[in-house]
Amino acid sequence: MKISLLSTIVILFIILASSVEAQVINFEHTLESDYSTGELWQDFNRAMKSSKNSNVWPSASSVIGEGLVDNGIIEVTYSMGFFSPTYSYILSVNEKEKSFSYTAFGQEHPFIGGATVQVLSGKTVESSRLLWKGTYDTAGAGFFARRAFLSFERRFFEELKRRLLKTP
Repeated sequence: MKISLLSTIVILFIILASSVEAQVINFEHTLESDYSTGELWQDFNRAMKSSKNSNVWPSASSVIGEGLVDNGIIEVTYSMGFFSPTYSYILSVNEKEKSFSYTAFGQEHPFIGGATVQVLSGKTVESSRLLWKGTYDTAGAGFFARRAFLSFERRFFEELKRRLLKTP
């Protein structure tokens, strides 16, 4: 049985097309917290000034910025093992003490997009829930940038989940 060159090319194209990675990354995490809504909001405000002053911010990245203010700029340095890139984001406070958003800013950022973070009421007055939902268009980024983000996302939210609980 002979396979023509055209058939071979078509088969290779189908294989490659089926393995093409999605260029839009959507993520959503809902996490329970032992912190009240006010405590959690204040902690995020501290984190958006300097994540070193936060009780809950994961060590997977560090933040320096102006705090949770409209049009505030934060610089986030990501701990990626063998390199630590820093990217800029613009913040907007959607509803004071309840919700803020951030958007990737600057030509150096490999993605277009951002996320919204909501501090929601918990099961008790002393608790809260955190909803973190975002989308990045990664069309301009390479395969390794997308893989690095997915790996970072997993590490960041696993640590955040642990840190939102006051008990060790």
